[in-house]
Amino acid sequence: MFQIQFGKVIPLSFAERFELGQIPWWRTEFSGGEADSAFQAISDGRLSQGPIVAQFEKQLTEYLGVRNVVVTTSGSDALLLSLLAAGMRSNDEVLIPNRT
Repeated sequence: MFQIQFGKVIPLSFAERFELGQIPWWRTEFSGGEADSAFQAISDGRLSQGPIVAQFEKQLTEYLGVRNVVVTTSGSDALLLSLLAAGMRSNDEVLIPNRT
């Protein structure tokens, strides 16, 4: 999405588009070499593990200033791991959103 300002076309930021309700659930936007990295992972046969994922986890660990980072292949997996890490056990009641 764009806005016109003083005769210039300026792309809207993610936050501005989100506020306008213009961020669809099903559309992924790429801004750099993500497609190349995805192609490399597919070519290597390592969609959810491998050197690209390890590199991302390492960079995210450094950026966040934490000891460990684990990336998952879905929001459902991320929620499950977070609940297990928080000590949730069988028969505990947990409320979560209907979209993960």
